[in-house]
Amino acid sequence: MTPFCSIPEAISELKKGRMLIVVDSPDRENQGDIIFPAELATSEKVAFLQNNCRGMVCVGLAKSQAVRLNLPLMVPHQNNTEITGVQFTVTVDAHNVTSFGISAADRAKTIQILASKT
Repeated sequence: MTPFCSIPEAISELKKGRMLIVVDSPDRENQGDIIFPAELATSEKVAFLQNNCRGMVCVGLAKSQAVRLNLPLMVPHQNNTEITGVQFTVTVDAHNVTSFGISAADRAKTIQILASKT
């Protein structure tokens, strides 16, 4: 695969559980995000993020999923001053399935649960 790939190629790689770097426009944040399907989160992938990247580990959720999980926004929509308008919910750890929530294995389990439809 070349350093840049088409959207169909990216989707194919994601279906295989591979991690990709998605780079946005210089007119936006001018950054890259490492992404992979949440349901395929592993302790190895999360450890890679923890050991090699900077910033937060985030899980993209549909609004319906956040509502179903009863995850309130950190900042109410009308008070959100973040330049891109991104909306973060409160941070979470999986209940009764993790030790302290900070290990790569604990975080991978939390990510899998957030992605679960049940």
